[in-house]
Amino acid sequence: MYNTKKENFINLLDEFLNIPVGTEKYLFMAVDYILLGEVLEDEKGKYWDVAYAAHRIPGKTIDLFLELAPFRLDRVRFCRYHNIDKPKIYLWENLLRISKYESS
Repeated sequence: MYNTKKENFINLLDEFLNIPVGTEKYLFMAVDYILLGEVLEDEKGKYWDVAYAAHRIPGKTIDLFLELAPFRLDRVRFCRYHNIDKPKIYLWENLLRISKYESS
């Protein structure tokens, strides 16, 4: 699906496999999921940027991120597939609420 938006997933993956020392990029992969995230900073401070998240079980990507993130930051930038060009920044607390809502 990533390629249908004219994005090159292999190039994105390469950015997370071949990173300079000291770069805060994280890659989590298993049979059921892949998650690519990095720590970025703007005028408001550091935040998570989730570049890619996929899980075999629909609706589990937020849960997956919250579980695997090595540390918490106040903000997380996600974009949904249908809005790939319009990432949205969420407060960590809001993602917790969304996660609880999607799990019920």
